Amino acid sequence: MESGNELSGILDILRQDMDLGMGSRDDTKNIGEPLKKDVVAIDGGSSTIWSNGIASIGVLRYGFVSYSPSFKVRKVSVKSEFVLNREGESSLDMERHRREVSMIKEASVFGDVVLFDGALSRIPDIGLEREVDAVRESSIVVGVSKNSTLSVINDRMPDIWLPLGPSSYRKVPKEGIEKMIEKRNLIEGAHTVYARFHEKGPSLRIDIAGDESEALMVLKHYSYYNLCPGYPFPLAEIHRLVCMDDKREIYEHKLRRDMEENGMGDIFLKGRMLNGRNTSNFHSTLDGLV
Repeated sequence: MESGNELSGILDILRQDMDLGMGSRDDTKNIGEPLKKDVVAIDGGSSTIWSNGIASIGVLRYGFVSYSPSFKVRKVSVKSEFVLNREGESSLDMERHRREVSMIKEASVFGDVVLFDGALSRIPDIGLEREVDAVRESSIVVGVSKNSTLSVINDRMPDIWLPLGPSSYRKVPKEGIEKMIEKRNLIEGAHTVYARFHEKGPSLRIDIAGDESEALMVLKHYSYYNLCPGYPFPLAEIHRLVCMDDKREIYEHKLRRDMEENGMGDIFLKGRMLNGRNTSNFHSTLDGLV
């Protein structure tokens, strides 16, 4: 671990790391002209509504939306469910991810390219590799990550921080891909690039199971939406549909009503969760005094 006696020393170390990481790079390639094909985007959301510290009740929302190149909706499918989770069992986030993966085959019927929110990582018992292999002949599967701390191109900074011009991308070298697969950061048969689709957009980690050039050109076509330039619009839209931030109250109201009807109204109040904290916890009362 690097250390410095003064903040200026720490910042000097960080600046050196950044300079070494950036360097002078000529390993970028241009993304081809936008390619018009049908896409389908998959995402999910989750929120814990009630918990007593041993058992918790959460909500999962997950689904997909398909678009034609003219940005017309072809198909929408969104599901939701309450989930009981006990201490030591699979987390709510893992259950959400499991359901997202389970929709790949169904969703692939409605798109030449299947967009998946997040990395195509090898998570045990999820079955992502199996589901992707099942649709390889008919669809390209692409994982899109907005954030990533992976550093296999250099060891000084996250690869996603490396500079990219608009409509350009950088491939992770073969040895880097092998390292990612070994560490379960990527499924077998896929590869990773970092791409930037718009001058006002971010750099993204793109995991591709299929034709690289075709995938990037299709994503470029869908990345010129004014509200989120540089990010594939179908992924933004399915995120809006499954995100729990603006829908949580609906599920909380149903849970409270059903618990009150079953004589458990006081139990609901004791375990009600808000912003990741139990509202009856005395710690919350102390925070209110600050």
